Amino acid sequence: MIEIIAGFFLTAHLAAAAAVYFILSRKSRQKAFCMGAIVLFIPIGGLIYYCAEVLLSRRFTQKNFINVYDYSLQRSEDTDRNMNFIDYDEDAIPIQDVIAINGISNKREILINTIRQNLLTDYNTLLTAMHDDDREVSHYAVSVITNTVDRMENEIFKLNKTIYDDDGAISASPDVLKKYEKILANYIKVCSMDEITEKNLLEKYDTVLSNILERAQEPLYFEKAVALKMKQNDLSKAEYFCQWYERAYPLSERPYILLIKLYASKRDREQLESSIKKMKALPSVISSDALGLIRYWDTGDSANV
Repeated sequence: MIEIIAGFFLTAHLAAAAAVYFILSRKSRQKAFCMGAIVLFIPIGGLIYYCAEVLLSRRFTQKNFINVYDYSLQRSEDTDRNMNFIDYDEDAIPIQDVIAINGISNKREILINTIRQNLLTDYNTLLTAMHDDDREVSHYAVSVITNTVDRMENEIFKLNKTIYDDDGAISASPDVLKKYEKILANYIKVCSMDEITEKNLLEKYDTVLSNILERAQEPLYFEKAVALKMKQNDLSKAEYFCQWYERAYPLSERPYILLIKLYASKRDREQLESSIKKMKALPSVISSDALGLIRYWDTGDSANV
């Protein structure tokens, strides 16, 4: 009797190990072999471990998660059939890479579904998609940008009423100005406009940045103000913001990096070397970017300036 019971359990145990190996071998032979060995050599406990892993993986694995690169290599029939209902994770999909690499299969479906679900919100990526060779991709990107521009225009119109007083002076709080600055910057980036309109908007944007810096001297807005002045080719005002940045953050390398680039544009060797010396004298450890600039100008060709 004991031999019969033992034989039954041994047969059941071997069958369970074989079943586990067979189930997993369709996905990965390596995993099938490892899990089959665990179930085989750890009676009962191995089978419990396998069942627990299956239950936990189903419980915590994100629904409909897709890796773009795996997806480009192999598509299941189920994925094809339900492509229009995929929930994309915007943090998991390198969508900029999908746009840049034309070899990714089903690029159109991935991009269009991402755009439809309003997950593609980066304006630089949208502008890249707008110029994509695939007409349908560019069409959807243009549609998103058009809707975005309409929405931002409404937000700008509403904020104008709260930011400016009756005399036209800015009287809003720093938080409201920061929100206005962000919308205005994105609007200028994505909206097509004539030269005069763009110039007026940039002047308004410049005024908003200056007001923010007067109330909250944060590095982000110093950098934006310098970038704006460099874009406008107003090097003297760019230098003014850089020096203001330096006074506000004397221990930071960023003002000096901006000043070095500015003086390189102006071909002002004396001021450039002075900024390099100041950056070298900083008590904190400098970044690789700053170190690269120092090495370049220490060993580079003086004819660059």
